[in-house]
Amino acid sequence: MIRTAPQQDPSAAGVPGAPEGAPGAPADLVAAQIVAACRLLVGEGLAGGFGHVSVRLGEHAFAISGKVPLGTISPDEVVSVLPGGPEQSKAHLLPVEAAIHRAVYSARPDVGAIVRTHGEYCSVLSILGEPVRPVHAFGATVGAEVPVDDVCELVEDDEQAGRVAATLGRASAVLLRGNGQVVCGADLVEACVLAVHLEESARLQHKARSLDLAGKLRHLDAGEIAAAAGNLRSRPQLERAFKALCDRHSVAWPAQGPAGS
Repeated sequence: MIRTAPQQDPSAAGVPGAPEGAPGAPADLVAAQIVAACRLLVGEGLAGGFGHVSVRLGEHAFAISGKVPLGTISPDEVVSVLPGGPEQSKAHLLPVEAAIHRAVYSARPDVGAIVRTHGEYCSVLSILGEPVRPVHAFGATVGAEVPVDDVCELVEDDEQAGRVAATLGRASAVLLRGNGQVVCGADLVEACVLAVHLEESARLQHKARSLDLAGKLRHLDAGEIAAAAGNLRSRPQLERAFKALCDRHSVAWPAQGPAGS
């Protein structure tokens, strides 16, 4: 069981966690979970002053961490983005790269959460133009290959963001050349765990290649990837990994009521 911090139940119908009278706005629960996810990513060294975390609120709406340091962000600095744009009172907090989140949510109905990270070893491989391919079981959870998008500047508009989403395709993550990563999941639990596994996979791939004077580096084959991912990406295993992550950084995961998970 993931250690949780009880929250009040959401009241608005149609948008999970939206407060009554404000369709699409992030509820206390959603905002608190985004803040908690930010703490976890900072603790893992995957984000700091930059990066962002979002949760889908509906077909064309999402909540996203504001452009503040992720280690000190508060729930009041989480911004809701509706089809017409961000909530006006927090428009000044909208991250420049919010377009990435909008493009991915539009292209991928299966994605419920996105984390924009800056893992060191993923960045090293992206600079080399080298996709992350699993060399160990946990790396298999992110898929057979994490592609590299040849963009090193901020992704500020819909055209650039559409290109990133196209490079992502059906993958779980995409590397941006010298500019971090975009990792997707069905929810924040999955997105955070995959972000950690992706960086671990990149670290092992880079270190193994650095020592591989005899050309012995072996990536997992298709059968090994399917077997490992089938186990480690199952919900019980994702929650097990997420609980360890929360415990490691002393983060209580906000949930609906005392029996939340």
